[in-house]
Amino acid sequence: WHKIQLITAVDGFAINANGGNARSRGFEASGDLTPVTGLTLSGNFAYTEATLQTLGAGTLVPAAPGDSLPFAPKWTAAFNAEYEHPLSDGLTGFAGLSYRYVGVRFGDFFSYGAQFTPATTLNQLRLPAYNTLDLHAGVRSGSWTFEGFVHNLTNARGFLSTTAPGVIPPGGTTAHPIAAVPLSVIQPLTAGVTVSFRY
Repeated sequence: WHKIQLITAVDGFAINANGGNARSRGFEASGDLTPVTGLTLSGNFAYTEATLQTLGAGTLVPAAPGDSLPFAPKWTAAFNAEYEHPLSDGLTGFAGLSYRYVGVRFGDFFSYGAQFTPATTLNQLRLPAYNTLDLHAGVRSGSWTFEGFVHNLTNARGFLSTTAPGVIPPGGTTAHPIAAVPLSVIQPLTAGVTVSFRY
């Protein structure tokens, strides 16, 4: 990727800045298996190394060659299991689970600089890895489907992204810029029921 643009913060304003050249390489594998009638297992995993290679002349991005590109996990994986079985004429039951793993990621490149007291420089925030587990079960009859579900069964707190912190959000202070960084989180533990009709 030549002449990549990256989000950074300059004098309290979030901007897109020229960041030089970047490279992403890795591998991915996926597969499906039906060990018995009605049961389908599937999974995939991937390794990605996405890094800056060079910096453009006069770039405003506070980074160095070899730094990870923002929000690019090195490891990701997922596993799904789905089982369905006829319960009676015209009525089919089904149940399944989904597991997902997202590895460590790093946020945008930014520097707080001297506008804060005391002067603070921070490159990329480290976003920890997280796991999620979803369950669902239901019945299907003709065009109707009734399903109950639980998303994020363990109520894992996974961070999706950060907002460029050059602009201090409400509640933030120049004395504590790190505490002022807002984070987007994944959906918490959620349970519900859906009814759908296909036409």
